[in-house]
Amino acid sequence: MNPIKKLVSQTAVYGLSHIAGRLLTFLFLPLYTGIFSPEEYGILSLLLVAVAFMNIAFTYGMETAFFRFISKEDGLSKTYPTGMISIFFTTIFFGLLLYLNNNSIATYFELPHRLDIIHWLIAIIILDTLCVIPLAYLRYHNKVFHYAGLKLLNVAVIILFNLIFLLPMIPDLGLESYLHYLPFTYDKSIGIGYIILANLIASSVVFLLLIPTILKTKWVFDVKIWKKMIRFGAPLIVVGLAGMINELIDRILLKEVLPGDNLYINTQIGIYSACYKLAMIIALVNTAFRQAAEPFFFSQEKEKNAQKTYADIMKYYTICCLFVFLIIALFIQPIANLMINSKYHEGLSIVPILLLANILLGIYYNLSVWYKLTQKTLYGMYISILGALTTIALNLMLIPEYGYKACAAATLICYMIMVLISYFAGKKHYPVPYNIKRILLYSFIAVSLFFICDNISIEGSLDLIIRLICIGLFLISVLFIERPNKFLNSA
Repeated sequence: MNPIKKLVSQTAVYGLSHIAGRLLTFLFLPLYTGIFSPEEYGILSLLLVAVAFMNIAFTYGMETAFFRFISKEDGLSKTYPTGMISIFFTTIFFGLLLYLNNNSIATYFELPHRLDIIHWLIAIIILDTLCVIPLAYLRYHNKVFHYAGLKLLNVAVIILFNLIFLLPMIPDLGLESYLHYLPFTYDKSIGIGYIILANLIASSVVFLLLIPTILKTKWVFDVKIWKKMIRFGAPLIVVGLAGMINELIDRILLKEVLPGDNLYINTQIGIYSACYKLAMIIALVNTAFRQAAEPFFFSQEKEKNAQKTYADIMKYYTICCLFVFLIIALFIQPIANLMINSKYHEGLSIVPILLLANILLGIYYNLSVWYKLTQKTLYGMYISILGALTTIALNLMLIPEYGYKACAAATLICYMIMVLISYFAGKKHYPVPYNIKRILLYSFIAVSLFFICDNISIEGSLDLIIRLICIGLFLISVLFIERPNKFLNSA
């Protein structure tokens, strides 16, 4: 099969599972923003930020190290059990540390009387970490449907229990009389905690179903392989944490440096987080792409035309994402009317900025192939650290005056810097013939069309027609540039 077609097919399967998971938070926006105030949604967002950071720290690059060394060493006989044993003991150790500090954690998140929610969070982190290597095993062996099935089951369980826990909170539904049928005592005061509990139940189900995969190996711990995995994966901890800083630290910095009382600050975090979700369609594409691309890039490493394949993937990725950018950015108001409560609409101006930022992040994922294939992951660490420092510095300087708008701008600038550095460093260490001129041309066309539409003050159906024409013009431009002869002949 053509390598790009193979990647597309794998991206579709992996993407279905991962996009379903992240799309879930997007689809639940109407429910969450309808039930919870911006302040409550802000606290929930901060809790989920903490989980994301802990997931990176707890896995410390072992997933990527597994892909790198399972084909180079003794395969499953040593690499798989070595990675599992390492993850198991470190997860238990760090999970215990979190538990011993649960009071401090609860106080920071303004949940001093809800230690149960903190305990559920810790349990989610532990269970999800223990599933990382077994899920990587399924991906490595191309058991895409087994893998996707588990991920989709996770999503289904989350959906089910979100509905069970949250629908009774909507007074208009009149479900209070049915609460006594539930096999537990329903407590509305748990509030956002029920979202955490739904995720815990889903993580528990997936972990239980992965136990056969976890146990299907001879348990040996090879110190030599473990040291290699640690050396390879350690810089990726910093890369991962820096990536989380770039993506999520702005919520924490809003909490720390935005002037105002806790109600105002948490409300601003909630508005920013809800509008950030509207920009996450590109992030969903990035997630699906990364899941399929990482093992794919390694598998193509020794192919004759590997570099050309990587270059083509970058170009087509950019075209697809710019198309999605135009659709969302040009129709953001009707999308927002459908997806989030009007209390959150004041932040819609940041959505196009965040969409472009996520496209740059996806381009960076494409570019990162050079330091992974050459085992120069320290470079990835340095680039990510620089990006994280840029994000932190810009947010600290600008948040007090511009609030969450500063967060969006800082994200865009950070990813732009990372892309530029990675591109020029990659040209030196692992040259890939990216068609930069064409990528820049497509980007210019898409952004120009957005600005033209955004600055035309026309109401009604004519406005809709103009926006649709702009999307069509982008597609026509791509077809003309990519296949001019075929396009002209068909015309």
